[in-house]
Amino acid sequence: MILKRAGLILVMTNFVTGCVSYTLENYQVSSSNQIKMRQWKGREIGVGAFSYEKGDKTSFMCRDVGLIKLPEEQNFAAYFQEAVTAELKKSGLYSESSDLVITGVINQIDYKSEAEDWGSSLSSGAWEISLTLVSSNGDSMKVENEYQFNTNWDARSACEKSAQAFIPAVQHLIYKAVASDGFAGLLN
Repeated sequence: MILKRAGLILVMTNFVTGCVSYTLENYQVSSSNQIKMRQWKGREIGVGAFSYEKGDKTSFMCRDVGLIKLPEEQNFAAYFQEAVTAELKKSGLYSESSDLVITGVINQIDYKSEAEDWGSSLSSGAWEISLTLVSSNGDSMKVENEYQFNTNWDARSACEKSAQAFIPAVQHLIYKAVASDGFAGLLN
């Protein structure tokens, strides 16, 4: 009887403590993006709805130890829409009443955090993101980014590092978009 109870307690403890959540932070604007956006000073740009090809996904399972999830139960489409809006607001380009509106379709969001060399405590992980931006002027552009970061062979550490790398991955994706020639076409 005591062994059964001890076994049940051990199983319940593993069940309760085995699954951890890694909640992402709210988006933070990037100074690099702000510097790049200065070239469009005086423009007024609105932001419309974003969507994600895979639906209303709000999290990723990370190495079977827990979820990497968005803040405040957001879905990825809302997160990216807010990120673009935040960058435009901070740069002074955002206008709710603008006739020029940018929308977006997230084509892919994926990450890898598996250690490639089990003899080392560090390995590389990456967020892979693909986004299509569409302008109300009829132009569109696709931007893809693979943002690499250090990870770990330990699953919990790797998941934490994956969560920490998400904001810089989104910032770098937006940078690649505004730095490309195709972004200017969205604004004409």
